[in-house]
Amino acid sequence: MRDLADALRRNQGLYLVFQPNVCLLSGKPVGLEAQIRWHHPQRGELAADNFTSLAVGTELGTTLTTWLIDSTIARLKRLRNHPIQLPVTISIHERDVTDRAFAEKLAEKMLKATLPVSMLVIKIVQKEHIIDSPSAMLGLEMLRRMGFTMTWEYIAKGYRKIRYLRGMPPDVIKLDKTLANQIHANITSRLIAHSIFTTLKELNLLVLAHSDRPASVVTSDNSEATYEYFNIKPMTETELDPWLKWKLPG
Repeated sequence: MRDLADALRRNQGLYLVFQPNVCLLSGKPVGLEAQIRWHHPQRGELAADNFTSLAVGTELGTTLTTWLIDSTIARLKRLRNHPIQLPVTISIHERDVTDRAFAEKLAEKMLKATLPVSMLVIKIVQKEHIIDSPSAMLGLEMLRRMGFTMTWEYIAKGYRKIRYLRGMPPDVIKLDKTLANQIHANITSRLIAHSIFTTLKELNLLVLAHSDRPASVVTSDNSEATYEYFNIKPMTETELDPWLKWKLPG
């Protein structure tokens, strides 16, 4: 925790990578997800899962979210007049949205950068009890009123998730890797996974499947109705920009 606090205070070691979301039908990227990486002086390169969990729910976690937001907006601003304009998804936590001013501050930052709010997608890293938090639910509603698109990962089970869908439906559902890959398992698993996908689609939700399978496999077995997009390996900005130019020429 102390090392992370030092890295944030000095703005050293932390950087962003971007994971493209690619349309299966066209093969073209339609969005990016910003993810934090940390070049730790002793432990080397660390993915977000290896250190962000320590900060969640603390003031340090709030500072880390602010760093993520500011760094993402900085990239969007740099490319404001670029011919390639892709929305970027960032992850925020329950503590962030319980701040009544969070949505307004976020919208102000986008306005100051002369960026439309549609360029920043909010992914809710949600704990199960978020639906029981009036302040968190109000924060999500404020984000929606400000015009932000919201997405969350479908990892929870049971009635509580249905309650959330009913009370505050997101715009996008991102299926976690385990669930998304069920369609490649036995027939029973495929039927269960397909049923979940179909239900989400009937709720008019955009379904984003996180899968390591190649498109030719993912779209087999008549699964076009369930898989619309897939993720590929995250890239640094240095890697990303020429890749985007290759995938989206002109």
